[in-house]
Amino acid sequence: MGGAATGPLLARTAYTITMQNADPADPSSGMAFSPDLLKVRAGASVTFTVGSGAHNSQSTSGMLPDGAQGWRFGIRKSGTVTLTRPGFYGYHCLPHRRMGMVGLIIVEGEGMTNNLEAAKARDHPGKAAARWADLWQRAERII
Repeated sequence: MGGAATGPLLARTAYTITMQNADPADPSSGMAFSPDLLKVRAGASVTFTVGSGAHNSQSTSGMLPDGAQGWRFGIRKSGTVTLTRPGFYGYHCLPHRRMGMVGLIIVEGEGMTNNLEAAKARDHPGKAAARWADLWQRAERII
């Protein structure tokens, strides 16, 4: 699975997540966002781009900080979100969520962990549940 941006990369203000038919780090994994785990500072912009296949990106209900704006980009459509509220932002590809095409963006700042427990408690269908277990395990190492 994709890694997380940390250290010097955290100083950046613009990031790209690519929607693909396979994770470049693990082609056998199937549908994936690359990277699927990203840590940024509040105010950073994240652009979701189409790499391959018919995918979209949208925020997952129950997995956003209080007051944060959700998003939903159409199939085969790129889009950019600016994340101003610290916390945990879960997202998925609607057609491939059950297949485990999900991701997490961690936005640093005061109150970052306020929505952590609620986001972790969210139920997920199919293979997404196992993918989320992996994401949360990797997220614990960088928060």
